[in-house]
Amino acid sequence: MPTEIDNQSTFKQELKGNDKVVVDYYAVWCGPCNAFSPKFIELEAEFPTIKFLKVDVDKCPGISKEYKIAAMPTFLTFHKEDQFDKLVGANEKKLRNILQKLQDKE
Repeated sequence: MPTEIDNQSTFKQELKGNDKVVVDYYAVWCGPCNAFSPKFIELEAEFPTIKFLKVDVDKCPGISKEYKIAAMPTFLTFHKEDQFDKLVGANEKKLRNILQKLQDKE
């Protein structure tokens, strides 16, 4: 299961502690977010070298603002704490392609 982030400190620790990270920015009231959630869990099993995180934009507005999250779902990937890619919208094929590139990165 993806790790649910509830504060800025935990978020930063996860970025520092993992070379490859994907973050699902979502909201509980967002239909597409809820529909995509099972796919996100499936992708986590496919990409075991990538740390999967979830951030509720309403519970963690500071994290969302820092990365300029304006729509949900938004997926950000990080490599060694640097932003690697961004995907807005629940597009499984595009997210899988981004995750494959991230996984292959040294």
